[in-house]
Amino acid sequence: MDVDITKGVTSAIRASKNRTPGTRPTGESTVIPEHRIVPFNLDSFLLCNNMRRITGTEFSFTTGNCLFDSVSFLLPTWKGNGKGLRQAAIDWSKEEYISGKSEWCEHAKSHFIDTSIDNDSYGKSTYLEYLTFLESPFVYATALDVNMISNFLQVGIIIYSNSEHPNNVYRGSFEKTIYLFYDEMLLHYEPIIDHI
Repeated sequence: MDVDITKGVTSAIRASKNRTPGTRPTGESTVIPEHRIVPFNLDSFLLCNNMRRITGTEFSFTTGNCLFDSVSFLLPTWKGNGKGLRQAAIDWSKEEYISGKSEWCEHAKSHFIDTSIDNDSYGKSTYLEYLTFLESPFVYATALDVNMISNFLQVGIIIYSNSEHPNNVYRGSFEKTIYLFYDEMLLHYEPIIDHI
């Protein structure tokens, strides 16, 4: 109910009760917005594209390990072993770092240095120090880790948030692609299954 503060609350309530339901008070005009904003519904979008987001009620995840738990949910080899996937990816990355021979490693080191002022590095001074810190399954993953896990598994990773357009794509030249949802407010990943 609209309240006209120039009449007083009691007068406005009385006038409202005396009015025919569904009508507006005399003298008021109806304003229809030219453009009505309809919130984006990711789940509806995914369903229209034969995809579905799997929520935390449908799979088990550890707080801080949701990226690795989500990826492991999507890959039969790692099904239900997000912590094992995390450790294997970190071990692989450390070996790549120490050998220093791969193109991916050079890119990862360079990217780490370029983003060292970001929160993604957790204040660590080297990528190797960062990887050691990341071994705790309670440390939240960052974009550095999505790139690492994509290269370790040799799979593309496409991440949706609240748009029909992915907000991050880690493709490489990999044959297989998996999809994830990332909640930017909660800093939380969930798997998206395709071809449902």
